[in-house]
Amino acid sequence: MTYHNAEVLSHKIGLSKSPAVLSFPDRDFNRLKYLCACLAAVKSVLELFQEIPVEKYHTITVPMVVQLTWNSGTLQLLSTFEHPDWDLALVPEAIDFFSFLKTMMDKFSRVKATLGYDLYTTEALDFWSQSAKTIAKVESFFEGKIAEHECGNPCEQDHRSMETPNFSNFPPGAEFMDFMDDIWMRDALGPTEYQGLVRNGIDGCG
Repeated sequence: MTYHNAEVLSHKIGLSKSPAVLSFPDRDFNRLKYLCACLAAVKSVLELFQEIPVEKYHTITVPMVVQLTWNSGTLQLLSTFEHPDWDLALVPEAIDFFSFLKTMMDKFSRVKATLGYDLYTTEALDFWSQSAKTIAKVESFFEGKIAEHECGNPCEQDHRSMETPNFSNFPPGAEFMDFMDDIWMRDALGPTEYQGLVRNGIDGCG
């Protein structure tokens, strides 16, 4: 998993739209090569997560959760990266973003019962149940079913399309190359939950 994650880090430069990448010294910048390698590495990382049995989820570490989140974001960027060199149809053929979210949401929602967490309450208070709720929110955000920004009470929803994903107002993801800088996290989760994730990620990693 660490090996494939390192591959993603090495090849994610293909998502950059900076003119600087076109002037590599002594060699050409083959964007398609980097994008395909990045997609293959992301697929390898995320498929490893999909293969972990629910009864083994208590062995997943904080760094692994960070890798899962970060690589999910990279898959989303690959799924929406608009460039003449890139064929977006290649991504769902390899690993579909929404199908992956649904798979992980289903597995996370089963951890509580499988591992016997929070037996004293019917509420889903454990980390994995809460993560399943977060994934559902991320999925709804990208499917255009909820407002782009966290709304108050009473809630004033925007009129984002309910039928097809709408990324027209989404910032160019290629500019955000680091895990906690991936702006899709902030907008999808809302400022409160995003700050909580950042805080927990920092605390959890020491």
